[in-house]
Amino acid sequence: DGRAWSVVPDGSLSGGSLSGEVVSPILGYADIETLQNIVRAIRKAGGRADSSCGIHIHVDGSRFNAKAVANLAKMVHKQERLLELALGVREHRLTRYCKPIEASFIAAIDATKPTTMPALARAWYGYENSAPSRYDSSRYHGLNLNSIFYRGTIEFRYFNGTLHAGEIKSYI
Repeated sequence: DGRAWSVVPDGSLSGGSLSGEVVSPILGYADIETLQNIVRAIRKAGGRADSSCGIHIHVDGSRFNAKAVANLAKMVHKQERLLELALGVREHRLTRYCKPIEASFIAAIDATKPTTMPALARAWYGYENSAPSRYDSSRYHGLNLNSIFYRGTIEFRYFNGTLHAGEIKSYI
C-alpha cells in the first residue's frame, strides 16, 4: 500500500551486528492483519525474538491534553505491578528498558496539577525541557511520556519481544 517498513540496527539486542528492530509505519486497527502477516513472514524467514527483545507500541497522543495524560500516568502507576506481572515482563527489562513510573513524577503531578503540556513535561523531566531529545534517558519507562513531548505519541514499552502474531495482536 506504499507505506514503508524498515529494519534498523539496535545495539541493545543480543545478536550484535546481525540484530535489528522492525519499525512499522503508522498503523490503525484495520492494519492488524497486515502486521500479523509481516510478523509471520519475519518468522518464516528465520527471524527470532529472544529475551533481549521488547515491543513498543505508540498511541497517537493528539487527542490527549495534559490532564488526560496525567490521569493515564496515575492509573497506570496504581496498577503497574499487576500489569507487569500479567504481561510477564522480564525482570532485566524492568530494571533497564521499561522501568516503573517514578513516584516523584506522580508526586509532582499531584502537587502541581499540570494543565498544560509544558507543565506536565516539567513534572516528567524534573526541569524545564522545551526541546526534548528522542534519546532522553527518561524514555526507558514502561509508560514512556518522553515520546509524547518528542513525537506526539504515548509509548507503552511493557511488552516482551515475540514473533507470535496472535500475541502481538493481543498486546495492541
